[in-house]
Amino acid sequence: MADSGFRVLSVGLPPKDCGDRVSEFGMATIDSDSGTGRAARRTVNHQLPLVPFIDFLICLVVFLLANLGFANFARLHSSALVPGKLSDVPEAERKRLHVELLDNRFHVSWRIGSAIVASNDLPLQAVIEGRGDRHYPELARFLDRDWRANGLHQDPSDPTLDEAVLHVRNSAAYEDVIAVLDALRAPQRGLPWATQGSVFTVSFAAD
Repeated sequence: MADSGFRVLSVGLPPKDCGDRVSEFGMATIDSDSGTGRAARRTVNHQLPLVPFIDFLICLVVFLLANLGFANFARLHSSALVPGKLSDVPEAERKRLHVELLDNRFHVSWRIGSAIVASNDLPLQAVIEGRGDRHYPELARFLDRDWRANGLHQDPSDPTLDEAVLHVRNSAAYEDVIAVLDALRAPQRGLPWATQGSVFTVSFAAD
């Protein structure tokens, strides 16, 4: 039997020394070397240049942060809230003095909203001084008495003034409007910031 390079082990016997015999058959291997002429296998160990990649990420983050800061400038804030106190309960209507300048009389009334608390009519009697200035002294005296009877803020320590609303027609003369405003300034009382001052803050009606 030809010697094949294998050693036969016998039970209970030491292995025989086959000397320096070497098998004629080599161990099977897979050659990945491209120098043999076969198709080269793609390498799986790639090197990525990380420094440019990190620089790109830093530039991208800086750009996004800068863009986020300037994006707020183009934002328009809007709200459905109107000035005033936030409350579900509407504020009660305040008592106001209404003075209407009519053709031949004054109509003076105290109102809470649309409800009339007190109402009076006065004749339109103007007093013209030597320089042509027009005054309504009867209206001024009546407003003083009427305020003391119906005014809400009469304490000298009260900083709030009563409200007066003046109703005039578009055709009313300028001198008549100024004379009625002077009559509304006639009632005086002590104020926290002055010894005497007008008791009314006057506004014009929108109607």
